[in-house]
Amino acid sequence: IHPDDREMLYRTYQAMLDKQGSFESEYRLLLPDGRIKYVHERAETVYGDDGKVSRFIGTVQDITERKKLESSLAAREREQRALAESSPGMMGSYYLRPDGTVCMPYVSANIFEKFGVRPEDVAEDATPLMRLIHPDDVQRVCETIAESARSMTPWHCEYRIIHPTRGERWMEGHTNPMPHPDGGVIWYGYVHDITARKQAEEALRGSEARYRGLFENMIEGFAYCKMIFENGKPLDFVYLSVNHAFETLTGLKNVVGKRVTEVIPGIREADRELFEIYGRVSLTGKSERFETFVEALKMWFSISVYSPEKEFFVAVFDVITERKKIEADVLK
Repeated sequence: IHPDDREMLYRTYQAMLDKQGSFESEYRLLLPDGRIKYVHERAETVYGDDGKVSRFIGTVQDITERKKLESSLAAREREQRALAESSPGMMGSYYLRPDGTVCMPYVSANIFEKFGVRPEDVAEDATPLMRLIHPDDVQRVCETIAESARSMTPWHCEYRIIHPTRGERWMEGHTNPMPHPDGGVIWYGYVHDITARKQAEEALRGSEARYRGLFENMIEGFAYCKMIFENGKPLDFVYLSVNHAFETLTGLKNVVGKRVTEVIPGIREADRELFEIYGRVSLTGKSERFETFVEALKMWFSISVYSPEKEFFVAVFDVITERKKIEADVLK
C-alpha cells in the first residue's frame, strides 16, 4: 500500500471493526518496480463466535486505467472551463427538458456582466434570463430555438435584452444542439455582446444616407472608376458609380459596369491626354485639377480628379462649354 494512503486505509478498517455491513475504498499500491496502481476495494465484515469482527472478505479491483481516464477528463474539463472563463463571450449550455422547462447547467461567470444574473440564478430554471429578452424579440428567439430543436441544426440569432443596469443591449448567440441522455435537447455554445457593432452599423447607415443624399443632389457630375492598364499604360476604365448630375451633364445613361470605350466609342484615340491624366492620378495618388475639351463629346469640362486607392479614381466635373464660348467671344 502506498505510504500516503496507509493511514487512511487503516482508519477505514478501524471504523469497520465495530460496525456491521460493507465498505468501499480506493487507494494506491506501490509496486516493487516503482509503478503505482490504483485499486478499488469492496468488502464485507465477517464475525467470529464471540460476536466481534474477525475479518473482512471481499474483492480488490485494478482501476488504474479508469483513474488515468478520469484524470485526463478532469484536466480537459479544467482546460475547457479556463477557456470558457477567459472568453469575452458568455460560454454555456442550455437544456430544454422533455417537459418544456429550461435550465442552464453551466454558464461562465461573465453571465453577470452580460445579463445581470448569476450562474446559480439559472442553473435549475433559466426563466430569469428569458425574461430579459426584449418583448419585440421574444417570439423570434423562441421560434429559432424550436426550429433548431426540431431539425437538430445550429442555432444562431441576434436579439436584444433589457439589462437590469445597462439598458438595451444587442446579443448574438451561436450554439449547437445535441440530444440529452435524459431526453430533451441541450445546446452548447456562446453568446456575446454586439451592441457596439450594432451602434456602428446604425451610425454607418446614417452616414451612408447622408452621403447618398449629398451624392445624388450635388450639381457637379461624379464618376468613380477603375483604371485598366496594359503594360503600365492606361488602356481603358470602367464606371463603377455615377450620380444623377453625371447623366444630366453628359447625356450618358446606364454607364455603370461598362467601359468608357464602350460608352463613348473613339474616346481613347481622340482624348489620349484625358487617359494619361486619369492613369497618372490612379497610380500616384496625387490629385489634379484641370480644364479640357473632350473631343469625343464636343464639350469643355472642368475636372477635379483624385484616387481613393491604387488603380481607382474619382472625377468630379462640371461642363463649362458655355463659359468657354463666352471667353472666346470676349477675346474676339
